[in-house]
Amino acid sequence: MKRILVIILPFFLLLLSLISSMIAYNYSTQLEESFLYANNTPEKPQFTGTYYSIVGNLPDDAVLFQTTLVDDGYELVILNSSDEVLEKILFTIAVDGETDPTIVTESQTNVVPGELDGYLFDLELEDSKSYTINVIVIENNTDTDEIDLAFFNLENHLYNSQDLWEGISTTTFIFALLAGFTVLGIFVTKKREV
Repeated sequence: MKRILVIILPFFLLLLSLISSMIAYNYSTQLEESFLYANNTPEKPQFTGTYYSIVGNLPDDAVLFQTTLVDDGYELVILNSSDEVLEKILFTIAVDGETDPTIVTESQTNVVPGELDGYLFDLELEDSKSYTINVIVIENNTDTDEIDLAFFNLENHLYNSQDLWEGISTTTFIFALLAGFTVLGIFVTKKREV
């Protein structure tokens, strides 16, 4: 009976590691779904609350962001060190098909990339509504593609749960390996004694 328990222990730990890994993957999927991208397609947010902006694919020589509220949305101008316009885009957001720039609860202007106190744009979104976020390039004086604009709302409980289950998965996998090698070592030692 003791032998069977010793043999089953590594397999039990391996099964526990696999289950906790699947739970961590589920939380990871939920976190990935909490992003909204500016791609002119209607999307429903995963969570109600404040979504923060991420600006990607910036030109290497970008030194200043300027944001201005215009009729349809926000105009974002990216300047280089000589105050030349690298890119000028119009960022619009529509709720259920109607353009509504008031969803932007906070925006910063005259911001140096890398020295932001917060985020360039904050949006207040509800999970019951459909939002269309669009970026229209007005002027592009760079060799790079247009900038990427995304919004995220990382729920702390999801992020913490993902970390917890990834830790449990890794730890139980290591203990499963240790238990398996220990059992194997015990059996090899006993066979040599006989």
